[in-house]
Amino acid sequence: MKRKEMALLGTARLTVNPDAPAMVKTQVKQKLGGQDPERAQTGVILTHFDKEWETGRIGQWIRAYRPDLLP
Repeated sequence: MKRKEMALLGTARLTVNPDAPAMVKTQVKQKLGGQDPERAQTGVILTHFDKEWETGRIGQWIRAYRPDLLP
């Protein structure tokens, strides 16, 4: 079952620490699915950073800079 959570979606540059274990590097490559790591489509699930993001600092930032993203 898929969870419904708010996320910001967009293009990002993804980098992996050169000292990261080989398994981590492989997982990142698999997740990219052939996308260019310099312009990968990605998402940030907001509740991973703040369960009350809508009334917290994240919500304030979004309302200040991108109010069109919120209902």
